[in-house]
Amino acid sequence: MRSAATERGRSGGVTQWAGSRETDAVPTTPAPGRSTGALSGKYIGSGLVGELSAAEDAQRRVERQEWQKAYLETRRDLEELDISVARVYANVETLLRAAMIVGGHWRPHRNTWRRRREDNQANEDCGRSPT
Repeated sequence: MRSAATERGRSGGVTQWAGSRETDAVPTTPAPGRSTGALSGKYIGSGLVGELSAAEDAQRRVERQEWQKAYLETRRDLEELDISVARVYANVETLLRAAMIVGGHWRPHRNTWRRRREDNQANEDCGRSPT
């Protein structure tokens, strides 16, 4: 039998929102100092503590900018390398395709490469002489 609390929309002491299930996310209010969930500026004050906090923030900002600059340089280098590798891959694929065709292979419907049957080999298998 269900308890009266469960029938009124409560389950396990947790109030359920209208039209929601227990697995749904429950809306919450932001914590103090946060307007939309992101930490907003916090007043430290003036004096020694304020100056130390400002210096620490400035140091973090410089480190973040240096990291971002190094990241963007590395990313740019890797993108250039990726373009070079793509060009090499396309050239190697073209050479491979040409070598396979010259070697007597074919690729039906862009599937796996298959060796073409030669007319002489087919005639010998059947016991006929080539004409």
